[in-house]
Amino acid sequence: MVIVFENQQNHLVTDGIKLSSTLSRRLFAIFNQAIGFVFIIPVLMNVPDQEVAKRNVAKWIVCPPPEFFDMPIFILAEDSYLIRWSVSSMLAIYLAQGSFCIIHCSYHLISKTRKLSFKTRNMQRKFFITVCVQIFLPFTIIGIPVCFLVFSVATGYHNQLFNNVAMILMSLHSFLSTIFSIVMQNNMKKGGFLCCKKTNGISSNYQSK
Repeated sequence: MVIVFENQQNHLVTDGIKLSSTLSRRLFAIFNQAIGFVFIIPVLMNVPDQEVAKRNVAKWIVCPPPEFFDMPIFILAEDSYLIRWSVSSMLAIYLAQGSFCIIHCSYHLISKTRKLSFKTRNMQRKFFITVCVQIFLPFTIIGIPVCFLVFSVATGYHNQLFNNVAMILMSLHSFLSTIFSIVMQNNMKKGGFLCCKKTNGISSNYQSK
């Protein structure tokens, strides 16, 4: 998300604060990608004893299923402090960068700081809005389950129904991202319809033979 908005800002903003060199943009991308892997390290360095953690977790699960005792289960952490600290730090860094890029792009698209024709500016606005919708809708779909899981870990609240729904929504993230991309981009939408028409034509010709 951050890299996409940084790319938008780099192309829309001609003067002001932005990463102009290719090296700085690559380092920016590497830094943000590394955060997604590094934030979990403090939690992995404090993995509890599995037998003790399993007994402690069983105390606050109402009617645990037999699989909880029979099957191998890995408990990442008992203390929610590290998880909250790690996830909050990662989100704070991403949201700060993303918010800056969005606000900066919006300012340059609204304030008319660049000498652009009305048609060009209107096309840039439409594309920027499309990118925002295309990113934020799938992000919201996966963000709500993640927020619930963090809330569940932090407060000790357990609801198996909500857990199942959260996992289903998270598993649909890639599928919904593709659907939003097709719906929001006219070229992809037209290309999809064209492929369907060609496929139907080939299948009908094949059946007629």
